[in-house]
Amino acid sequence: MDAEGTRTEKPGRALRRAVITGATGMLGATLGRRLLAEGCEVLAVIRPDSPKRMNLPERHPGLTVIPCSLRELADLRIPGEADAFFHFAWDGPYGAARNDPALQQGNVASTLDAVRAAASAGCQVFVTAGSQAVCGPVDRVITEHTPARPVTEYGKAKLEAEERGDVLAKSLGMDLIKTRILSVYGPYDNPYTLVMSAIRSMMTDDPIAFTKGEQVWDYLFSEDAAGFLEGLARTGRPGIPYVISSGTRRTLKEYLEAIRDAVNPHAVLNLGALPYFEHQAMFLAGDPSKTISDSGYAPRTDFREGILKTLAWLKQAREG
Repeated sequence: MDAEGTRTEKPGRALRRAVITGATGMLGATLGRRLLAEGCEVLAVIRPDSPKRMNLPERHPGLTVIPCSLRELADLRIPGEADAFFHFAWDGPYGAARNDPALQQGNVASTLDAVRAAASAGCQVFVTAGSQAVCGPVDRVITEHTPARPVTEYGKAKLEAEERGDVLAKSLGMDLIKTRILSVYGPYDNPYTLVMSAIRSMMTDDPIAFTKGEQVWDYLFSEDAAGFLEGLARTGRPGIPYVISSGTRRTLKEYLEAIRDAVNPHAVLNLGALPYFEHQAMFLAGDPSKTISDSGYAPRTDFREGILKTLAWLKQAREG
């Protein structure tokens, strides 16, 4: 790793052609652009009617778009061979759907279909988009040693998908990389996430209510999350649940103040206007030391810089 936190090249898996499901979401779109910039061909698997198609580059010679919904992955056929498969597609990650058992079990089945499709394409590695929800409520920093104690159907399904996927991948001669992704923000994010909704409201002086902001969280910029995921595809090891986080934690109040100062210093933060949600997560932070070591990548974007980049993207998207 160099002084700027960029990847240090070391022997590992080739990454010349990669498949990405959920390629129009924040992680998929960011990783796809990163790989394309490095000369890797990207096969973007997206819903045929995806409203986020504009998140993919237009007319890039290295990009191939493959229309295929999540529930159709059993029929996915990758043209030619590929080196890596990144599986980000997942139904019901927010709201009441997180506790819909049937919906979440459908995600498990789709993950196994994706593993089979990856093996059929000759992939060496399958990278999951795991979640901190696998760990359940925590009161200490999440590491690769944190026990899996999911309490939501979403967290239970994420755990089952990676456990069954790992067994299947091994039987097919392929490595599966497990991850624990914490709070990621940046361009291409959904408008209803806390960071994006705060930016959008502060841009227009719209009032927005917050809790007291005493929660201690760990936010990672999407470009750095993509750097981690690429690095793990190259040199990560199976069996280790790699933490995808910045390793820096602040109170939510401090994050909101930083957003305000970067976006609109005159915006009013209505802290304390909302009560805490039932089962509110008051602590969510990770230690990415093992991820940094095994991926050869370290985060390089501080929170203010990431907010400014997200703001610039949002303004350009509105103008376009």
